[in-house]
Amino acid sequence: MPSIVLQQVSSPFARKNARATLEKPVAIDLYAKYIEPPVLAALREISPEGKIYIWGSKNERWPQFEKISPRNSVVLFRRGKNVIYHGAIAEIMHSEPLALRLWGRDTDGETWPLIFFLKRVVKISRDAEMMNTALGRKPNDNWQGMTAIYIPDSTTVQDYLARELDSV
Repeated sequence: MPSIVLQQVSSPFARKNARATLEKPVAIDLYAKYIEPPVLAALREISPEGKIYIWGSKNERWPQFEKISPRNSVVLFRRGKNVIYHGAIAEIMHSEPLALRLWGRDTDGETWPLIFFLKRVVKISRDAEMMNTALGRKPNDNWQGMTAIYIPDSTTVQDYLARELDSV
């Protein structure tokens, strides 16, 4: 089922990670030994140039992670009162070794092994309250951690997602 992943990018650790793997794509081959063979093959197929964007979340978000449908989900990244990026999720996997290699550990001593690979990331500036309203959420919802929601029954949201997922 298609989903929208809501992700906060506000802590210093998250901002550092965004600069490393979200604001610019990374070379797939640099991390190939940490990526499961079927996922690696899929990444190489969807990214002939050999680069991909990567993001992750903590293990505690596993119930949310299970809602993500690769090639059928979009992620929205928020900082403060604005949605600052959106991306199309190409593949997902769980890998602590890859997370450690990419980002290390945060101030809680944890890494982000619930990994999603994004074919593209687009920088945007959208009011988070308006986005929340469009998604059927409370306007002041602050998106703590990673949250995956199923696409609401909204033509506007469905059209937006269809456009974003079209090239995945």
